[in-house]
Amino acid sequence: MINRKKQPKIFDIAPDRGVVELIAPKTYLLDNGIKVFTINAGTQDLCRLEFIFDAGTWYQKGAFVAMSANDLMKEGSFNMTARQIADELDFYGAYHEASTEKDSAYQALYSLNKHLPATLKVMEEIIKKPKYDQQEVDIYLKKKHQGLLVNMEKVNYLARIHFGELLYGSTHPYGRWASPADVQGVSRDEIIAFHKTYYRSSNCYIIASGMIGDEVIDLLNQYFGGDDWSGPAIINNTKFEEKAVTELIRTVEKPDALQTALRVGKVLFNRTHNDFAGMHVLNTILGGYFGSRLMTNIREDKGYTYGIGSGLISLKHSGFFYISSEVGNAFADRAMDEIFNEINLLRNEPVSNEELSLVRNYLGGTFLRSVDGAFSLAERFKEMHEHDLTIDYYFNLLDKIQTITSDEIMELANRYLSVDSLYQLKVGK
Repeated sequence: MINRKKQPKIFDIAPDRGVVELIAPKTYLLDNGIKVFTINAGTQDLCRLEFIFDAGTWYQKGAFVAMSANDLMKEGSFNMTARQIADELDFYGAYHEASTEKDSAYQALYSLNKHLPATLKVMEEIIKKPKYDQQEVDIYLKKKHQGLLVNMEKVNYLARIHFGELLYGSTHPYGRWASPADVQGVSRDEIIAFHKTYYRSSNCYIIASGMIGDEVIDLLNQYFGGDDWSGPAIINNTKFEEKAVTELIRTVEKPDALQTALRVGKVLFNRTHNDFAGMHVLNTILGGYFGSRLMTNIREDKGYTYGIGSGLISLKHSGFFYISSEVGNAFADRAMDEIFNEINLLRNEPVSNEELSLVRNYLGGTFLRSVDGAFSLAERFKEMHEHDLTIDYYFNLLDKIQTITSDEIMELANRYLSVDSLYQLKVGK
């Protein structure tokens, strides 16, 4: 029995494998060569099965095709209607979700293990046999078109698409965005062709997390280990030139806007870079948590905005740094000035030991929450796998959080955050 009168031992959050426990996944091969990575860390008879494909927007030839192909897979197969798919999953208390990102596309199933024989059969219909009925395609594209028209009136959405275009250019997969006309122009034939090319066993791996036993692997092999959806391995050697700097500052007028959306940032690198961990700490100090400098100054002190933050985005072929906020129209210029004041402070003055200690504790606690449970561990593994990293990446990250100095942070700020290298965007009145 726990002695409630005795304080439990407090451990420092350090890169010690005895203190921070990360479960390395086991690897299995299905009969057709699909890799299955299992994280058996569940306490309940439940699992999440993620089918991951190199089928993000990077690979599409026409705008909005990749997302359409992924989203519409659940809207009916050659053997089941959309209603039957939804009813069957609902009957077994299962949940399905699909997501399309820049580099990858995901199809995920949450299910009680005892119902996997039935729910995996439905997933087989969704992934391998989508019909893409013309009526379903038309309904989906009409909804997406209407939703896009609504979003195009929002300064935050306009800032997001214009910022990507500023960083990478309008023809780069990371900078290209879908217009309402692009959505209307998507054809069923394009969607079918995309699915046929990218949703095959040679372009898939699976992450199984939760309570994972041999029976789960056997069922995956039964439904997804055959050659009925095989094909040659996809070799994508497409290269995109980095955008030449021609426009560092852009203003997009929105006369009826009540607020102005602000973006500041630049193309950097992804998490494979040696300086990513250090920039992770720097970014947290600047705008990566509620007590950050940007929040303290621009929200708490000046009252220009309800929220402001910064972040590092790690993509497969690139990465970027950004600062994001929405402010009252009258405060846009002053808020932008304060953003650069905070950047210059990081470049010119060392971070105090007190602030650095606070951020170290915050990042350590955040990391521990991010590896709490099987599904969270699966997310961390997915980050590793997408960038060909090993589990040592996270121990090295923790080590950098605990050992980085104020001088190193100032040096990183000077190396990567010079004012004349940062793109600036305002969208509003």
